[in-house]
Amino acid sequence: MTSPVQIGKTYGALHTENFFSFLGFAKKVGSDEIQKVDVFLDDKLIDTIEANEFIQKIDDIYDVESKAFTYNLPTQYIGKKAIISFKNHDSGEELLNSPYTLIDKNHEKFNEAKFLHSLEGNFDNEKIQNINTKDSIGFLATEDNLLNKDFIKLINTFLEQNLDTRFKLFYFNNEQKKLISEQFNKYLSKIDFIMPKDIYDIASNTSIYIHSSTENEKPKSYGYHKTWQVLNQTKANMFMINIFEEIDEKEYSKSLKLLDNCKIEFEKSIVSKIFETDERYNEFKFINSINQPISEELRNMYKPNCVGFLATKENMEDEEFVRYLKELMERFPDVEFKGFYFDEKVKEKLKKYLNISIIEINKVIHYKDVLCSEILIISSLNSNYNLMKFFINNFVNIYPLMFNTVMNFKLIKDFFEPNHILFTDDSFKLTKKLEANGNIQKLVYYELYKTIGINKLILDDDNFYSLHYFERIELLLQSSLAKTRLIEITYKLLNPNN
Repeated sequence: MTSPVQIGKTYGALHTENFFSFLGFAKKVGSDEIQKVDVFLDDKLIDTIEANEFIQKIDDIYDVESKAFTYNLPTQYIGKKAIISFKNHDSGEELLNSPYTLIDKNHEKFNEAKFLHSLEGNFDNEKIQNINTKDSIGFLATEDNLLNKDFIKLINTFLEQNLDTRFKLFYFNNEQKKLISEQFNKYLSKIDFIMPKDIYDIASNTSIYIHSSTENEKPKSYGYHKTWQVLNQTKANMFMINIFEEIDEKEYSKSLKLLDNCKIEFEKSIVSKIFETDERYNEFKFINSINQPISEELRNMYKPNCVGFLATKENMEDEEFVRYLKELMERFPDVEFKGFYFDEKVKEKLKKYLNISIIEINKVIHYKDVLCSEILIISSLNSNYNLMKFFINNFVNIYPLMFNTVMNFKLIKDFFEPNHILFTDDSFKLTKKLEANGNIQKLVYYELYKTIGINKLILDDDNFYSLHYFERIELLLQSSLAKTRLIEITYKLLNPNN
């Protein structure tokens, strides 16, 4: 869009996200003054909003930075056929692409639009998290999904498995229902048709939600991906499967999302039947177990002078991770090492890459199976963040160490962060701030050294990798006081509001 050259002139544009959600911008030439936009419905003023947001989509088109706005039509106006218009508050000029004709309840897209619009609101997270529903598989029966061959192939696979469950098909109009009936004609006795009003209707009717991602799908914050996004962000009590284009039917497990709030036991859910022959089956059971209740007796379990590590497929194929384990075993010959694996194939890789004569190898399917260690080494994959937080929040004697190969290139001076919460929040009760001189790693390690009564200088050009992955191990194994103090600091970092 070419900007007008007349200084002081106002201009703007409007875009629709769905039939009831809008975004756009309003700007004055040569000025940073925030513009107001009046919203009219059939020429009656119903709202005045400010164009003071940064919206990536709008900035990509118009380069207006934080002069954009979003507007969701109030619920009381939805369902009435009317003309909505957006005008600059001061000049009264209509924005480009305004006015816009709203659809009413009789429009074929109304139910779908109303549902998508509901995804833009606020949600009762606790309500969604505490919904418990019987085993069922649900998905949106939109035209895009029903025309997606890979998606239909997956649904047919599930239907053919004779699973003891209902299939909940969420639809918005009669045409979609007709397409569903034709597509799954042989299995109609297993299907319940549901027209959802909002995300609560999805959450309360299915324990396994299937989403289809396609190459041409809109940005993730819009459209039907928003359904997946909301269920994920609100930590719904369900399992989720995200199917990508051309996925092999033997690789569905790559798409299984185990929400960190899912209280449904994996083995008691129909989802375990779906993935019972999958190589990641035990891994799914393990990840799911961290959402189950923990007894006080288990919170204190650990094995002194023992380092465990997760021998996942990804970890055993990571040359840096394997090299680190080898060096760790060489440096600490008197420490017991335990490799925790999920799959027999990975067990063979573990035997191939490491000296198993000095390792105890254990198959694990539950978090209880790894409590026989004092330090648990896990990789820095995003999916492992919840695992680290789980151990920090629930166990007083086991420290989870995240291994990240990027740290091999870091020096101590790379952690100069004088405004970090460790320096600004006195509730951490750190006493070595002056000596640390704005460096968060020096601050933490000086605090740990203090617990065991030693004074050791850390230099700016010291290698962080060596300090973090070898000296830290030695420190924690030697001193329960240092380990307890580090767990306290890490807990507070992960739970700043507690």
